[in-house]
Amino acid sequence: MKNAAIIVAGGKGVRAGGGLPKQFIELADAPMIFHTLRAFRDFDRNMKIVVVMNKEYRGMYESMLKDMRDPIDQLIVDGGATRAESVKAGLECLMKNSDIDASDMKVAIHDAARPLISPEVIRRGMESVRSGVGAVPVVAIVSSLRQLTGSDGDCFEERASRSVDRSNYVEVQTPQIFILSDIMNAYRKMDDPRNFTDDASIAEAAGLGIALYKGDPANLKVTNPMDFAVAEALISGIRHLSKE
Repeated sequence: MKNAAIIVAGGKGVRAGGGLPKQFIELADAPMIFHTLRAFRDFDRNMKIVVVMNKEYRGMYESMLKDMRDPIDQLIVDGGATRAESVKAGLECLMKNSDIDASDMKVAIHDAARPLISPEVIRRGMESVRSGVGAVPVVAIVSSLRQLTGSDGDCFEERASRSVDRSNYVEVQTPQIFILSDIMNAYRKMDDPRNFTDDASIAEAAGLGIALYKGDPANLKVTNPMDFAVAEALISGIRHLSKE
């Protein structure tokens, strides 16, 4: 099967600060999204890549690409009002621009704000996906958890809660990987995109199975300024180890 990736970069990232969407903020000498793109390029140099972009920033992004030291072939498509609508736009773009049958292509859907994704994690996911079953990376939860049981109150302090066994839960990451025809059909069946938080939930609603594969704690989602500091330190550490 051929491989493809949809990089979701449509958010505005206001929590990260800096005046720009977080995926464009410089991280270790390059815009964050460049690190994400390189991981997929390093996994498969023949991979077809689609970047889903907020049209407000598309011109700026295309200017950034002109300064990319190691250009990566990619298609750019405007996103929608929600993440789900943006992913659907990326899938439709991939369908229109692919010269093979959609049942013969694996597509990884990944957040641009996870720049520390490694080719090894991508490989594990690609090996886990199969017809009718998507593959989702997860990591163990190390913090204690409490479930909110009361519906009243707008803040934690006003709501009842109870302890839950964290061994029954895992943290979900991306890339979530599917056979292109499977996930495209699932998205076309989607009703209200606001009901879904990730691709796996849309796949499940359409009757697809979900297989879990081993993610990576370092594959963090950069959301706030502290995450940038952590990501910068991890990238610097990886570079140092690669030189030894």
